[in-house]
Amino acid sequence: NKKKWNETIPSAISYETSSNEVTLAGKSFVMESLFVNYSAFHLKGERLQGESIHLIQDNNAAIDFINPSDASNFDIPRGTYTKMILETVLQSTNEPSLQIKGVYDL
Repeated sequence: NKKKWNETIPSAISYETSSNEVTLAGKSFVMESLFVNYSAFHLKGERLQGESIHLIQDNNAAIDFINPSDASNFDIPRGTYTKMILETVLQSTNEPSLQIKGVYDL
């Protein structure tokens, strides 16, 4: 049923870290914030029941990895996907693409 495979499902994509603490040079670094500034998401997928997809969402926003929220929403076509790739396009401005703030114990 080709019509069924053209239906889309609203899907939220979010990012988060598994830990906000890392060890650098044998000392603890606790991240208070970790932001990635991006300009777009590209979602590419290959599925068994229909054509491949390539969805683009332009946002110019920041992803907060410490305090996660939905970074992006896509309407993804139904199907069984054999491969899916999410690409994040970083902003090309004079602002840093990655911003980390925290406490480093000396």
